[in-house]
Amino acid sequence: MKLPEMPKMPKIKIPKNIGDLKIPPNINTKAILDYLLKTVNDLKDEFSSSSPERRMKYPYTFTAKVAQFPFKFYYKHNILFKAYPWGVAAVLPLFWYISRMSNSKSNKKTWKAIRRHHKEEARHKFDYD
Repeated sequence: MKLPEMPKMPKIKIPKNIGDLKIPPNINTKAILDYLLKTVNDLKDEFSSSSPERRMKYPYTFTAKVAQFPFKFYYKHNILFKAYPWGVAAVLPLFWYISRMSNSKSNKKTWKAIRRHHKEEARHKFDYD
């Protein structure tokens, strides 16, 4: 692959003390941008032509299965694909509230007492005095 030739750039005088430079030098940015765009397009053409033209008969790897999955079709025709994110967003505050309440100090103390009671009960279950 042959890269396009760089366009002729005007000679720029660079001052000796760059720290005192207040006005940027006059650079032909359009020529640089055109060169970069042309190079990128040439590279796109080069690499896109080397990709396979047909799909695999059966996608063996997980990545190939994901790549061939018809997301657009499912989003368009399956209500769950549209509703799932909204449902998760709607229920998330409820899950957060339940998690916060179940992990509170008072709830942990209550369950510690309940477990202690069950342990005592199990320890004396078969005591026949």
